[in-house]
Amino acid sequence: TVIVIISVLVERCGGLIGSVLGTVPHLAVVASVGLTMQTTGEQDFQVAMLSMPLGMLCNSLLMLFMCLTSRWPWLMRRVPLEHQNSRFAVCLCVGLSAYSAGVLSIMLGLRPKSRPVGAVCIAAVVAFAAELLMGIAMVLYFPSGQPSKQARSRPLVLLSRATATFCTFFSAMLIARTVPALAGILANLPVVTGAVLLMLWHSQGEEVTVGCLGPMVLGQLSAAAYALLASQLMLAMHPAAGAVISWFAAVLALTLPTMLALQRWQSGSVSERELPKEAKELEGAEQEVPEERRAEDGMP
Repeated sequence: TVIVIISVLVERCGGLIGSVLGTVPHLAVVASVGLTMQTTGEQDFQVAMLSMPLGMLCNSLLMLFMCLTSRWPWLMRRVPLEHQNSRFAVCLCVGLSAYSAGVLSIMLGLRPKSRPVGAVCIAAVVAFAAELLMGIAMVLYFPSGQPSKQARSRPLVLLSRATATFCTFFSAMLIARTVPALAGILANLPVVTGAVLLMLWHSQGEEVTVGCLGPMVLGQLSAAAYALLASQLMLAMHPAAGAVISWFAAVLALTLPTMLALQRWQSGSVSERELPKEAKELEGAEQEVPEERRAEDGMP
């Protein structure tokens, strides 16, 4: 139900606002509740929760490489803009390769399960900072275009998104007892993100979709912050109370300010783009002064 509601919000509210709303820590809350029941001890629970920001960083790598691939000169030459399906497939394959490389690097290189909780917490904070810088850079270098129309998903499409997310979620809960770090990463597997991007790519076009990726990366920061807070608060107090406090803190401290800042930045960017047009129109109007008036004013 949550996945269906969020998907509809993304479609109804547009790319910029929908991108931020679509990354509110809804999945993280459900995952944290499931992990409290599936993990065998407090340390495993903390490792699983602190692995979520690492998984979010991998999601951000997927979106970053999709942006870079979209602007890749080789792709521009070989696959024209008219071939939307082919361009989306190439961008998504490159992004998923980057995502897989990130997950493998975390599991084989960092090995969160064998590290102390403090070390995993430091890695999660570093991942949070890296995701913040990545999101800001993507917003600046890949600005969002203006949407041309609003998309509407059929009920069957919404059902397929919910089913795919449920299967991924169920798989993460199954491995939570044996590999808690991987469970924390898989809990935020970009299934819904991929479905929403596919919908945007076909309905709004490549430029608008690529411009939405930066706001989505910044929006994911609230889920990473929720995981950092909940890993401590859900153990320090009742799990339900810790989850609720962590959710409100993440949304109020990150989601709402991010949404307001992006709205203000976008309105400023639109104004800057419109000023040169108005100047050109004014200049053209001055050049079209009638010849009689030029003669009266002594203009050449």
